[in-house]
Amino acid sequence: MKVRTSIYMHNQTKEKLNNASEATGLSKNEIIRLLLLRFVKVSDNHVKFFSSVSYQKRRSKSEWSRCNIVLWGGMYEYCLDLRKLCKMSLSLIIAYAAHNFLDDLLEEWAVEQNRENVENTEYHCYVASVRIINDIKCWRMLWGVLPAGSSFYDECQH
Repeated sequence: MKVRTSIYMHNQTKEKLNNASEATGLSKNEIIRLLLLRFVKVSDNHVKFFSSVSYQKRRSKSEWSRCNIVLWGGMYEYCLDLRKLCKMSLSLIIAYAAHNFLDDLLEEWAVEQNRENVENTEYHCYVASVRIINDIKCWRMLWGVLPAGSSFYDECQH
């Protein structure tokens, strides 16, 4: 299942993504997906509690563009979790990822042997479940693939 959503993007960020799309032949949606996967790797460094969600800095209306994006359901759910845990809007996460990871992504893309690794980076599994223990709801989220032979609950017991 795919989820369509829209975000506001600073014109400079949009231009960088358009240029990256042109340079790689990938769609802007695909570039955004690859950037989100890179943000996932550093998301632990951005987790915050007891604060409000951060958004991009306010700027003049003329500096913004509305962008429609399409994400696979699992990636969209993961982005919602990131918003909750990192207290960052999806548009801020994408802007952060474009600013911090786009150049590296393009460098890797330029080396032809790396293209398959760049393209095939994906979150293969997203699972959320709830257990009620003594009237307390315990939510568990899995982002990634468990080792063969292990179960979701076995891995999450501790």
